[in-house]
This record gives sequence, structure tokens and C-alpha cells, in this order.
Amino acid sequence: MALGPGMRENTAEFLLQYLLYLGLKEDSKYQLMGEPVKTMTVEELRALPLVRQKLAQAQEQLPVYGQELQERYGQLRLHSHTVVGIGFERFIWESWEGVL
Repeated sequence: MALGPGMRENTAEFLLQYLLYLGLKEDSKYQLMGEPVKTMTVEELRALPLVRQKLAQAQEQLPVYGQELQERYGQLRLHSHTVVGIGFERFIWESWEGVL
């Protein structure tokens, strides 16, 4: 993302998303398949150990990328989110509340 000199003065806001993919075959304990994943609630999906692990991994990495962007391009107004794709069926996301 390259910003011209005039762009830095605008009040533009930027979206930073860190996306991790969780293949359904990675979860051998729960044997997740497409149809059961579609019917599970968000709370049930968040409770799965691999989903929690992927969200934690993304939450650790997101500030690193945000800081690199801030150092490279100056003060950006970043709205940051972590996203875990569960197969191609569902997505779980969290907004980052920390300061980047």
C-alpha cells in the first residue's frame, strides 16, 4: 500500500485483517464436516480448541503487522480484525481492541 503525499493528510481509515485458514481435516478429534459446521453456533465454533488456537495466533501476529505499517507509512487510522476461516463454510472474527 503506497500513499502519496496528499493522501497522508486525509482522514482516510484503513482496514487491516489477519486471516488464517483452518482446514476441516486438521481437526481430527471433532471430525468436522461441512454440514455440521454450517449448523454450529458461533459460540460452539469459538469453543473449539483449534479455532481458539488460530484466533490466539492471529491476535499475536496482528500487532506486529500493524506496527510495521505504522512505521513504514506513518500514523494510519487502522481498524484491525482477526479472521479464522473454517473450511470454506464459516468465518469467525474478532475486532482488535489494542492500540496499533
